[in-house]
Amino acid sequence: MVEKRIVEQCAPTLAGIKCGSLFRVGCPYSEIAFETKRLSDILNPRGVTITCFEMGCGTIVYTHRTNLIERIDTESIDYLSKRGYDVKDTSTLLSSLKEMIGKNDCLPHEIGIFLGYPLDDVKGFIDNNGRCPKCIGCWKVYGSETVAHRMFSKIHKCKEVYSRHYSSGTPLSRLVVNV
Repeated sequence: MVEKRIVEQCAPTLAGIKCGSLFRVGCPYSEIAFETKRLSDILNPRGVTITCFEMGCGTIVYTHRTNLIERIDTESIDYLSKRGYDVKDTSTLLSSLKEMIGKNDCLPHEIGIFLGYPLDDVKGFIDNNGRCPKCIGCWKVYGSETVAHRMFSKIHKCKEVYSRHYSSGTPLSRLVVNV
């Protein structure tokens, strides 16, 4: 169950297009923790980590590429620092994210930075309480619509291709691109 959802929802991260992806599973952490750990152990040598977070009535599965998190731009890192994240290094930054998720009943809005969303869109979402975006696709857009539409197309195509390959028998480990 989790493996298929990872392919469907996290293909852009597996392909190295985005630094992270996430989805909610409607079952308790204890039911999927072993499976996500097993999958993370398989994908980790290829640069992908899978983490689960207990949240409300379900579990959040977060898939990320540490090497792409390390490349988050300075302006975004400064923004995270101002919002209370410890930005000393990537490991500490990811631990801060886990801590922020644990403090709330909902995901912190700046998580968009950890998902590869443009900073203008993350700030716009926070400043406007999620209202009045220029457009909506994989996320709400407050910055460049042109850049967002290009990324939305890439993401859609990637998910389509990965789902097709997985359905035809390609194992998850073979779907991870080295970046």
